[in-house]
Amino acid sequence: MLFYLCKNGSTFSALPLSFQLIPPNEGLARRKTRSSELTDTTSAEERDMTPNQSNSGASGMFSGGVRIIAETAAAIAAFFGTGPLYSATIDFVENYANSQYGHTAGDFIGFVWGIACGALIFGTARMTAGAALTAAGAAIAVRIFAPY
Repeated sequence: MLFYLCKNGSTFSALPLSFQLIPPNEGLARRKTRSSELTDTTSAEERDMTPNQSNSGASGMFSGGVRIIAETAAAIAAFFGTGPLYSATIDFVENYANSQYGHTAGDFIGFVWGIACGALIFGTARMTAGAALTAAGAAIAVRIFAPY
């Protein structure tokens, strides 16, 4: 039996503490089951579908095409945009790193800044191209299938 201290005014008293011991694997399984029961709002059909399945093949082909075109456009934008962004900002970044973290940090920060510039340009271009292509596809679909 375990005891815990409880402060009563200016004195401490030891009160008995009892609890049921659960084997580690069984407790984890119980937690997963309870949390999934409380938060699971999907139907049985939705749970049976894997993430790669879709209701129509055309929709999957469209999203796959959008992803490929958007990532290609983002890679091209990163290739042409990283150099100008890096050259425009590296002096400020290295001076800041040298003044705040010492003269040995500038080279490493310059390398990391180049990677960050490339990732920033790629991510922004990927997000923009993906949204633009999806919107363009929706606009074309509305034009083709609109009932007027």
